[in-house]
Amino acid sequence: MKTGNLLIGLAIGAVAGVITGILVAPDKGTETRKLIKDKFKDMTKKVVDTVEDRIDNLEGKIKNMKNKADKAADGAV
Repeated sequence: MKTGNLLIGLAIGAVAGVITGILVAPDKGTETRKLIKDKFKDMTKKVVDTVEDRIDNLEGKIKNMKNKADKAADGAV
């Protein structure tokens, strides 16, 4: 759970930093809103990709553990 909390904290910090940087930039309001929207989409995609990678990794580990357990069970019978 510590890794999950760290990822959430980093994501929130990154989003806050990007938004703060955009808001203090000397652009028009429409350009600023579009930039915030685009950055938010990019950050969301990165977070989703990271979560999907972690899920895939976890699924692989679970399958590996299941195969080992099945082999051990077959050997015990």
